[in-house]
Parts: sequence; structure tokens; C-alpha cells
Amino acid sequence: MLGVRGNREFVNAPRDVEHASTSVVQCRDCTFIYCNPTIIGADILEAAHYSKSETYSTTVHEDVTKPFAYGLATILRYSEGGKLLDVGAGKGEFLSIACKKGFLVHGFEPSREFCNFANREFGIDIHCGDLKTFNKVYGAEQEFDVISLFHVLEHVKNPKNLLLELLPMLSKEGVCYIEVPNADASLLKVVDKIYKLIGRGWSSRLSPLHPPFHSIGYTPRSITTLLENSGFHVIEIKTFSGRNRGHQIDTRFGSIKKFFRSAFVGFFDLIPNKELIGVVVSSKNPARHSAKVK
Repeated sequence: MLGVRGNREFVNAPRDVEHASTSVVQCRDCTFIYCNPTIIGADILEAAHYSKSETYSTTVHEDVTKPFAYGLATILRYSEGGKLLDVGAGKGEFLSIACKKGFLVHGFEPSREFCNFANREFGIDIHCGDLKTFNKVYGAEQEFDVISLFHVLEHVKNPKNLLLELLPMLSKEGVCYIEVPNADASLLKVVDKIYKLIGRGWSSRLSPLHPPFHSIGYTPRSITTLLENSGFHVIEIKTFSGRNRGHQIDTRFGSIKKFFRSAFVGFFDLIPNKELIGVVVSSKNPARHSAKVK
């Protein structure tokens, strides 16, 4: 067991709520991290959080391109254009960026408010629904040169099923880019040790009852195992800084908190095993795939 996590087991947690918590555990074989037992009803809180475009943001910066900078640069090393599908497209930020880079963009997102935001702010049409309804509208036989999943798999109850459905949609020469938090990052390990030293016994690896509502967590090893078991070939996997991704802090001392958060994460940029994982996969022999050097 890595520790305890719930609606009171984190800094500045509210105390006027009915207490609920669970244990955060890690598989010794594949290193997958998850909650045991699962908290019933956590998905309702998660859905409410990820449905309001005015309160949810992927970044602590005003520049919405920053959270997608690493992923975009990685994708462009393998693909110079073509059809792109963004899974869980959110408010359309990445699709807007990819469109400007010459991609023919498509995406689907369950939140109607997010889809409306993307159309209103970026002129991007996102299918409101899931992969099943997307395929009913556009056809399951279509193929894409790039499929992207930015911080999606940590919210999916059965990630393997989703990956198996996406696999035949990837073109022969196509690549899929997947980005997830690194639940085994050096930064989180240090935070957990601090919690133990002060007698809390909390775990910072997951957050089932508060933003960003993660009940499952990946490590480089576990995400590789999942992808290979789903029929993909891993071409590239790296960890990178989580400095540019987070949540807006709209409080009286928000600017101060942003500064210290950035400085704290920036310090751990000097240490391997960083906060985010970026993976490039294909559905064919990776030996035939090589990055395009520009």
C-alpha cells in the first residue's frame, strides 16, 4: 500500500464534508497504481468537474498551447500532416493548434459544453459523444494518420477496450500519441515521504475525490504493458516536466501559489522520472518507423 487518499487527505482539504477515503496500492508485477476499494460515486463528481468550461482548465498559464507543446513537437517528428483524431478533445485547444499546423482535425468529447466552447472560441466542430457514437456518424472503417489521447486513459474505466477499438482506426503508417500523468514520478515519491515523516500516511499518487479525479495511475512500465497487450508497438516513451500542466488557481493568493508550484516542479525537472509520460506507438513493426528529422 502506498498510502491513503480521500476527500480530506490532502493539503487545505475541506473538513465540512462527509469523510470518504480509500487505499492507494501498486501492483508488484506491472507497477500499475489504483484505488482499492473503488469509491462508489466518484465518477459523478468527476463528470461534474469536467463539464464546466468556465471553471476547468488544463493549464496554470494563460497560454493554452503550453500544455500541448511537448505532445505536438513529438507528433510532428513522426507526421507532417494528414487526418488527426483527438480522443477526449476537451475544449478543443489541441485540435485548434493541430489545425494551424496543417492537420485535418477530428475529435470527440462527451461534454456538450466543451464542444460548444470549441466551436465558439476556435471554430472547431467536435463530435459530442464517445467513440461508439463517433463511428456511427462518421463510419468505423475510416483511418487516421495520427490519433492523440491527452490525459484520457487515467479517466477511462477500461482503457484496454478503448485502445483495442482505436487500433484498427490507425492507418498503416500512422502513429498514436498518448500522454498520461506519471503516478510514480520522483516528485510524487518525495511528497509521499514527506507525508509519512509528518505522520499523515497520505499518498499523492491519485486523487479519486478531488481534482483532477484520478483513480488509476500509470508508470512507464505499466503503460508500456497495457499498450503492448492491446496490440500496439511502442516506438518512443519518455517522461517530461509537468510544469506547464495543472489547474487554474483563482484564489486571493493564486499568483503566489502558481509561483511556488512552478518553482517546486522546476527543481524536480533536474531529476529523472518526471511528472508526465509521453508515448508514441504504432500498429506495425516499430523498426520501420523513424522520426522525421527537420
